[in-house]
This record gives sequence, structure tokens and C-alpha cells, in this order.
Amino acid sequence: MVQDHAPSVGGPINYRKFLAELQQAAYAGYLVSEYCLPCIKDHCIAGIEAIDLANIRALAYMKSLVPTAQVA
Repeated sequence: MVQDHAPSVGGPINYRKFLAELQQAAYAGYLVSEYCLPCIKDHCIAGIEAIDLANIRALAYMKSLVPTAQVA
């Protein structure tokens, strides 16, 4: 999986470090992910299935970054 640069950061977001800092701070709340760009596939706007797949992949990636005992 290749991560594009985050517009507000100017580079890829270090999610591993971000989640580690949340754990160190004993954060126990929710994390939210938003798919806020149009999903383009083969130069056309894709359907909800493409967005669902992107969200499934994003969740799997985020879960892979934290120890399994802490993933709800």
C-alpha cells in the first residue's frame, strides 16, 4: 500500500508513531476515518463499492499497527 502525501503535513503521515503516542497517553476513545475525496477508478467516479473497499483496507492497515489485545 502506498500512502500519498497529506496536504496539511507535506509528507506521509506516520500512523505507527501517531498510534503509539495515543497509547502512551492512555487514550481510550474512538478514532474516526473519513473518506472525503471522490473515488476515481479508470478515470470515472467510482461507486460506493470502491469506497467500501478503501475503508476496509484502511481499517485493516490501522489494526495492523497496534497490538491485537488493544484492537476492539
